[in-house]
Amino acid sequence: MLEETEMKLCLSSETMALLIKHPLITDRMEGHWNTVNLTNQYFDTLSFSLDQADVALRLRLDGEQVIQTLKGRGDCIAGLFVRNEWDWYLDSYELNLELLDSNCWPEALIELDKTTIEPVFINQFTRTKAILKWLWKGQTVEVEVAFDVGSVVTDVSQDSISELELEMRQGPIDALMDFVVELSSCFSLIPSSISKGERGYRLLKEAPENSLKNSMITQNNLTIDEEICSTGKILLRSLQHLIESIYTVRKVGTLKQVQQQLVLLRSFFACLDCRIVSEDQKQFQLLLDTVTTDIETLLKPSLSATQLESEFQRYIAKTTWGFLCLRLAKWCMLKEWQLVEDIKQREVLDTSFKKWLKKAELQLYVAF
Repeated sequence: MLEETEMKLCLSSETMALLIKHPLITDRMEGHWNTVNLTNQYFDTLSFSLDQADVALRLRLDGEQVIQTLKGRGDCIAGLFVRNEWDWYLDSYELNLELLDSNCWPEALIELDKTTIEPVFINQFTRTKAILKWLWKGQTVEVEVAFDVGSVVTDVSQDSISELELEMRQGPIDALMDFVVELSSCFSLIPSSISKGERGYRLLKEAPENSLKNSMITQNNLTIDEEICSTGKILLRSLQHLIESIYTVRKVGTLKQVQQQLVLLRSFFACLDCRIVSEDQKQFQLLLDTVTTDIETLLKPSLSATQLESEFQRYIAKTTWGFLCLRLAKWCMLKEWQLVEDIKQREVLDTSFKKWLKKAELQLYVAF
C-alpha cells in the first residue's frame, strides 16, 4: 500500500499551453516531456457498493502495461488529495478479484459477492508528464507533473477532462504547497476535489457535480488549534465546492451562498487577528475583500441567468479565485497561525475564537 499525495487543478487548454512552457515548470524539469495514452476501466456493482464504501477499483491500460488499482477516497482540501492506494501489475487485461483480500478490502464490503462486480464506466485521456526536481530549504523535492486531456465516458453521457496533477515523490508537503501557490499567482488554476472516478459516478447517478450535506462547525473534544484547523478546512471546502458546482455544472444560483461563505470566512480570520503574521493578515483581508466585491458585482439583478453564467466564466479565468483558495489551504494545512506564539496572545485567541464559534451558529454545506 502507498499513500498518494497529489494536487489536482482544473485549467483551460490555453492556460495549459502556456504553463507547459513556463520557466516555473521547465526550470525544474529533469529530462523531457513524455506523452502517453491512458484508458481506465472502473468497476463496481449495480448498486455502487464500492463507491458507497469510499473506494474505487479500476484497470489501467498504459501502453501494453495493465495495472489494477484500488483507491480510497481519502481526504481533500483545495485539490490536495491524500489517500491510500494499492497497485498490482497484471499480465492480462482482466480484473483479478483474488487480489482484493483483507489487506486492502474495506470491512464494509466483507460480505459482498465479488462476482457481482462489473465494468461501469471508462475514462480516456492523453497524459503529458515529466519529473520536476528542486531544492526547498535545503531539502530535495521531487514531483511528477502531469497534464491530462480527455473525457470520462458512460453509456449515457460524458464529461471532459482538462487537468494539471502534481504528485509528491519526495520532500515535504510544504514545498508542494509553496510551488502551487506560486503557480496560481501567475495562472488561472481551479482546485478540484472531484477525481476522475468521481466524475464517472456522478454521470451515472445523474447527480449534481457536488453532493452536499450539512455539518456543524462546532466539534467536541478538540484543542483550540485543532478547532481552528478543522473550522478553516470546513469553511474552505464549503466555499470550494460551491464554486466548483458553478464552474462545472453551471449552478449559478449558488453564487449567493458563495457570498455568504466569503463573509463568514472573513469574520473567521478577523477573530484570529492576534495569531496571524501581519503580512498574511493583510494578504488574506485583501484577497477576501477582492473576491467578495467581485461576487457582489456578479450578483447584479440586471443580469440574466445566461449573462451571469457568462460573466462568471470570465471571472473564474482570472487568477484571483485559485490563488485565494490555495493560499488559504496552505495556511490550514501547515497550521501557519502557530508561527506567532505568545501566552497572552493565546489567551486572547481562546476567548475570541470561542466567541466567534458561538456566534457562528449556522450550518455549512460540506461535500460528502
